[in-house]
Amino acid sequence: MKKITLVIENESIFHSQYLKQLIKKFKVYNSYKINVCIYFGSSVSDINFKIILSCLKFNFNQFIKGTKFFLVNFFKRMINNELNIKQICKNNNIPYKKIFNNEDLINCINIFNTEYIINASSLIFSKDVFQKNIIMINKHSGQIPKYMGSYPLFWSFYNSEDKFFITINFIELAIDEGEVIYEKAFSTNNISLINCYFRSFIYSTYVITNLLRKPILTSVKKKIKQSSMKYRKPNQKDVDNFFKKKLSFF
Repeated sequence: MKKITLVIENESIFHSQYLKQLIKKFKVYNSYKINVCIYFGSSVSDINFKIILSCLKFNFNQFIKGTKFFLVNFFKRMINNELNIKQICKNNNIPYKKIFNNEDLINCINIFNTEYIINASSLIFSKDVFQKNIIMINKHSGQIPKYMGSYPLFWSFYNSEDKFFITINFIELAIDEGEVIYEKAFSTNNISLINCYFRSFIYSTYVITNLLRKPILTSVKKKIKQSSMKYRKPNQKDVDNFFKKKLSFF
């Protein structure tokens, strides 16, 4: 039985749906022992505030849609806890731990005797984590090496790409430079950024569970130039420019 640690953000919209789908699919095969590390070292609340502020200033229709989106998800969480990650773990008898840094992650690896890590968080793994004899796989919502770094979906929309990518890659010390196991492109025509995020998270659960059923994971090393850009978290000016371009977030 493969022992798998899922590392996810403490975020109640995309990561909760991602977790529910992964648990559901792993249960079908009944050959995995799952535990969850919930990463509390990052916050999405500040970027959400930037988004709503920019909508209000530059695109009132998007402001209405965004407000509705956040309120609906807030009340879902308040009324029945269906988007609470800890509650999802409890409902499915999945052991979980809160983590804030790499030291916490290493403790979890030791406690759970982890063989595989599947990472969908923003935690940057330290050298000490790499000293563990485990297979580490990353879910990335962008094409490598074109969209390495943070918020790849945001930046692909910002740059008016006609496609967005889902990439599954091995984790290396150099961020997003691990060998690519799987990638698939999707059209961005007539779809909002939020819906791309949902598609990215949900589709990746099918890919990850199917990949882990294989005895050997084949991968390809992408050619990455030293000058290759690694994107950062968007600031307020970036988000303002997104809505000035009349791009569809919601």
